Amino acid sequence: MAIDVLLATALAMMLAAGSSQRLLIQHDIPYRDTEDVRQTLDVYAPEGAQDAPLLVFVHGGGLLFGDKSLVAHVGQRLAAAGIVTVAPNHRFSPAVTHPAHVEDVAAAVAWAVDHAREIGADPDRVVLAGHSSGGYLVALLATDPRWLEAAGVARDAIRAVAPISGFFHVPRLAPERPQTVWGRGTGALVGRLSRRACRRRGSPDAAALRRRRRRRPQSREHRLRRRAQGGRRPCAAPDRGAPARP
Repeated sequence: MAIDVLLATALAMMLAAGSSQRLLIQHDIPYRDTEDVRQTLDVYAPEGAQDAPLLVFVHGGGLLFGDKSLVAHVGQRLAAAGIVTVAPNHRFSPAVTHPAHVEDVAAAVAWAVDHAREIGADPDRVVLAGHSSGGYLVALLATDPRWLEAAGVARDAIRAVAPISGFFHVPRLAPERPQTVWGRGTGALVGRLSRRACRRRGSPDAAALRRRRRRRPQSREHRLRRRAQGGRRPCAAPDRGAPARP
């Protein structure tokens, strides 16, 4: 399987290209046997498409918020360029924890592959892409075969992956993520690693955390993550009697 990082540039070029192609757009299709809107997807296809490339594009939002409608313009522009585009939702934390998010996206990919012919796409020409946390999720599908295999999709079916502005060093990022995202077992491990790094103030991880906090403005996503943590900074000591948080 080729992981083509240059695909992001190709996507940008496609988004910039205008077209008068008529589109067929379908909203809120369940990809699992459920009525949960967080487990539905939208399809954007050129009218009359046959064996077109198939792109699954996952929205961002830090695994805490977001919606497939946020990437509707991506689906429309790519479909106008001849690419069938599937935009799935997934469930959020704190209602669920890892690996529920990636399991949802894997199920959406399985739906796209199984229904590719029906929506005018080629099931052998599948590309995954996503922004921010969506980039993390598609990268996880590309590098860890168990998620796609559990959904009934061979990892070799994925021809390329384009994670855009995704996060990939989970232990370094995870001190800003509560256990309601990663789960208690993962959070406890990451919490021990992050507190150890914070105690060793000269360590690269601790220095990187301090530089990031100084340089980066607090985005809406960052504020929501902090609120989910109870406003606690990554190196703050946990409350007595409360589960340790990263």
